Amino acid sequence: MPLDGSPKKFAQDIAAGLISLNRIMLKRYTPPDIKQMITGLINIQKELRTEAVPAGDFQALKDKGMKMQRVNSAMMAIRGYTKENKLNIGG
Repeated sequence: MPLDGSPKKFAQDIAAGLISLNRIMLKRYTPPDIKQMITGLINIQKELRTEAVPAGDFQALKDKGMKMQRVNSAMMAIRGYTKENKLNIGG
């Protein structure tokens, strides 16, 4: 099943908590689709790391941390799935 829309938008939805990525969900996608997901997640991860949070804005800091956690857990799910199923996605 191909990705609907751009990989970056998919990764933004994961970071926002709109999509929960797990191994069962990954079964629907082909290795090239999973590679696109990884590319999108890496781009969002870079954007989140460079995002400046105003001093004293604890809610923004918490939101940024939650987004990073969601992206990292999605990356770990993808790594586990590809390793478990011996998929070669390159990179």
